[in-house]
Amino acid sequence: MERRGREGQRRRGLPTDAPAHSLAQVAATLNGAPIGGKPRSAHRHDLWTLKYLPKFKWDDLTAEVAAQAAAREAVLATEAAAASRERDFYLGRVDAAKAGERAAKRRAAETEGGGEGDAAPPPAAKRHYGQRPAAPGPEERALGRDALAAIAGKG
Repeated sequence: MERRGREGQRRRGLPTDAPAHSLAQVAATLNGAPIGGKPRSAHRHDLWTLKYLPKFKWDDLTAEVAAQAAAREAVLATEAAAASRERDFYLGRVDAAKAGERAAKRRAAETEGGGEGDAAPPPAAKRHYGQRPAAPGPEERALGRDALAAIAGKG
């Protein structure tokens, strides 16, 4: 049923300000009747399926639809967050594995002295530290004392 609204727009649906018994009668009359229309219309042979709901309010329906949409959005948000965490974890593990492979290649190249296309690092410079000569051992010390005694004339 189509009727004009306050501002002259067309509205679909049954008028909700009509008496309840007439709305119930309209629903009972139209239920199961063909929709009709022009012979070439795609909906000509479809049937009306109507039921009068006495305490039904459109606000209840729109509130329920909005609640379902909000619940669906919340589920999608949690799934997206879980997928993002999983992706970040996976990419972190891939990066760690690549870093481990590079370190293993570097270690292998260092132990072999060569590498796969990498030039070997130059040999480390040998460092020389100035040191005192080694202290004489016990035999040398004893010999040294005898020599001192001979020189000093005690002996």
